Amino acid sequence: MSGRLRIPDAVAGPLVRTSIGRAMRAGLAGVWVRGALPGGGGDGRGRHGGAGGAVVASCHRSWWDGYVLGGLAGAAGTRSATMMTAHQLAAFPFLSLAGAIPPTALRTLATRAAAGQWAVLFPEGALRPVGTPVDSVHGGAAWVARRAGVAVHPAAIRVVVRGGRAPEALVRFGAPLPAQDAGHSLAGAMTHELQTLERDIAGADPEADVPGYRALLRTPLARPTEPGIASRLLAALTAQAHP
Repeated sequence: MSGRLRIPDAVAGPLVRTSIGRAMRAGLAGVWVRGALPGGGGDGRGRHGGAGGAVVASCHRSWWDGYVLGGLAGAAGTRSATMMTAHQLAAFPFLSLAGAIPPTALRTLATRAAAGQWAVLFPEGALRPVGTPVDSVHGGAAWVARRAGVAVHPAAIRVVVRGGRAPEALVRFGAPLPAQDAGHSLAGAMTHELQTLERDIAGADPEADVPGYRALLRTPLARPTEPGIASRLLAALTAQAHP
């Protein structure tokens, strides 16, 4: 025996997911979404009978993206299996307990999607700078969708600091693409969602919610509607010092 304590995966998995949820509540003002969350039965049902299975193909511009999509899968009543690069998994191996999958395990993603989970992929292949267009995508998302018998849902995510001190995560989901069509139409669909999301953010009052986006998570870091006690006290002291 090595003497090292090993927590069973059945226990460690929920602990990791809880930790991720806490990180989101501690680091984000919230998550706002436009468009229907993938899944819920009907045409979201995989070949093996899992209601809600889907492939989610998103642009990747922020460290938070995988966490946000995993949280939205939970809001849709399912879990996510997210493709991560090998070096990311080597750096954060515990994320495999929360559904992270290496690029060599496309069949595992398809199995999860067919069973009702979200298979989350970033088809551009890497984290890319803000402002970078979606110029090419790899074929993994379409392959997983065909094998699982589910649709591909194009998505765009931006994590931005606007009128508050904490970043807001905004997500757009586009219309689902049939698996057989996704190979040639996914890049255009992702481009449309990303460009539309950027316009929505640019045209919104920075001190108000972006119109048309519903809050699925709003944390205490969200923009306050009135100054807090500390701010009011400081204002009073400043007024006394500078009549």
